[in-house]
Amino acid sequence: AAVFAGRDDIYTMIRTHYPMLQPTNDCFAIAARLNHANLLAALLTEQDLDVTYNSNYPIRVAAEYGSCQALTFLLAVQNRNVDPGDCNNYAIRKAVETQQTEIVKRLVQDHRVDATVLNSICLLRAAENNATDIIRLLTEHTEVDASAQSYRALRLLAARENATGMTLVWNKLCAQSASKPPVLEETLHQAMKRLHTAAQAQ
Repeated sequence: AAVFAGRDDIYTMIRTHYPMLQPTNDCFAIAARLNHANLLAALLTEQDLDVTYNSNYPIRVAAEYGSCQALTFLLAVQNRNVDPGDCNNYAIRKAVETQQTEIVKRLVQDHRVDATVLNSICLLRAAENNATDIIRLLTEHTEVDASAQSYRALRLLAARENATGMTLVWNKLCAQSASKPPVLEETLHQAMKRLHTAAQAQ
């Protein structure tokens, strides 16, 4: 109950007076999901617990559920096995998929995280979700491939008429490659033209 409530004071009291009641590693995941950083700190004092259990499951849970304080705490834990890139960079992939912008912002700043995995799937998911803020983070702070899957991110954003998203990905593409397919430039030109016409009509 203390874990679910995030009460590190109650947890400490219980452990002091009832040492026979042993916590489990799953308490880390529960505290991470509920964004209880103070409780995570209390759990770290338990010698028999492992915060990196099950391929850094607590970090993956915190990322998926948008628990920014918990994630920040976990990333700073001084343990060589702490790895936010575990399970093929599941944490950032899931954060992008669930549109957890603050989590993505934190993860792209961590050198252990690789947003380019699986043919830059993070950028494609962000484009599918029309998540401009996440697209900005990925294009400005990582080496995602703007041409992945035949320029799918640009095509998706053009279909959604997301001018800012298109510009961000296009600029990334220009920085990565000197040549662009003419058909792609025409697709973007037509999308921008439609946006300009719509803006004039308002």
